[in-house]
Amino acid sequence: MPEGVENVDEKHTRARTMKLGLTWHEADANVDRGFVLYSSIYPEDPDHNYVRVLDMYGNQVHQWDMGTKKPGLWSYMPELSCLSRYRKPNQQGFLFAITKLPRDKVKGDHEFTAWASDRGGLMELIDFDGHVLWSYSDEYQHHDARLTKGGNIAYLANEVLDDKNEAGKIVSIAASHRGFPHGPRNPKVYSDVIKIVDPITKVVLFEWHAADHLDPEIDVLNFNDPFDEWNHGNTIVPIYEDADRPTEVTHLLVSFRQISTVVKINIADGSFERLLRSPFVSQQHDCTSLAEDNTDRILVFDNRYVPNDFAPSAFSRVVEYDMTQKAPYPLFPQVSGPKVRWVYVDGVCDFYSAYISGAQRLPRFTLEDHGVQYTLITEGMKGRMFIVKTEVGEKDGKRILRNKIIWEYLNPEIAPGENKDVILGRSSIFRARYISSELFTTEQINKISNLSNLPAKL
Repeated sequence: MPEGVENVDEKHTRARTMKLGLTWHEADANVDRGFVLYSSIYPEDPDHNYVRVLDMYGNQVHQWDMGTKKPGLWSYMPELSCLSRYRKPNQQGFLFAITKLPRDKVKGDHEFTAWASDRGGLMELIDFDGHVLWSYSDEYQHHDARLTKGGNIAYLANEVLDDKNEAGKIVSIAASHRGFPHGPRNPKVYSDVIKIVDPITKVVLFEWHAADHLDPEIDVLNFNDPFDEWNHGNTIVPIYEDADRPTEVTHLLVSFRQISTVVKINIADGSFERLLRSPFVSQQHDCTSLAEDNTDRILVFDNRYVPNDFAPSAFSRVVEYDMTQKAPYPLFPQVSGPKVRWVYVDGVCDFYSAYISGAQRLPRFTLEDHGVQYTLITEGMKGRMFIVKTEVGEKDGKRILRNKIIWEYLNPEIAPGENKDVILGRSSIFRARYISSELFTTEQINKISNLSNLPAKL
């Protein structure tokens, strides 16, 4: 545990997580009126892909049944500020759903290792009662997509590199870093494309090809990732830095797992900045900015699956970086970089997910203003979701941050099938999100509250 931070849980992680469903709940008025939304990567019933809403007592109070549409890793509820183009004044409770485009609609070239598990392709806006307002499809979409304040979609896609010399260079450099004399001959390499589109007119408003901007000499493939996919974007976050045009996306925050890099892309000219690289992150997921109008503070799930700095790898972390300050890196002190403001770690293997996973800072409470903050963490491969309450304390005359788990839930949906079909874990979750009650109408809240009169049994 880093200096200045400690865990103060009353019951050990392993003792809590040996069962499914709700495993821990301490009442807290600051969060108990909210909900958690999640969906399984591998549904137990292939005819019913459910996106579920839980209350803090572990009761499922609402669901969207996507039927036979297979999960495109995750779906989420957009903020009302992103829905003004589509909702009527009395409409709330919308879902932005990402599912896999049916196989008969897929016509392109998709041959790399992770495509089958990571692909999406169908993006839909769905109301509380399950009615689809619109659909937009792109068979090259994968991992993540977000609805912007302008009502457009920002998403990750990919392409095969036509330039064989460029593909060969990417593989050759990566092979050299691994100590191999050479990599695969005549490799086929895929790279990311970032897009913003209007889902109604189908107009592409912005397009950024990673291969035109990233550098194989700098952005080297992680030494344990396959040669066939260079960047492997897994998160895209719109940023709004122009106060005069508050609904216009100015930048995109993007996480590239297979080069262990988080970048900030300027929409105006396509320029980009590498904000976080190894050793500050390693095969990370779910980078988020704690403010929508700047990237001064970034929260990220640092998976650390065989990290490039060769530090012990049997643990993951959630880290909040202050991008405005520099400090020695705690695990590699001879290297300086953005200052660690907050971190959550647990014992070796007690908190570890090699792939997927996420973190979300809950709104309205900060350590600076309130002396308390809350973070929803998804330990994806275990299907574990938990809320960490952090308070400011004192120990031996020094300021200390105390992390305590106040809510925890393990996905009880266990998928059948061969191991190769559920490679990320039978109960795995890509990421979950805390939902404030403001995203629902009063009528919707009353409806779902009738389903949660009794706390779930611990």
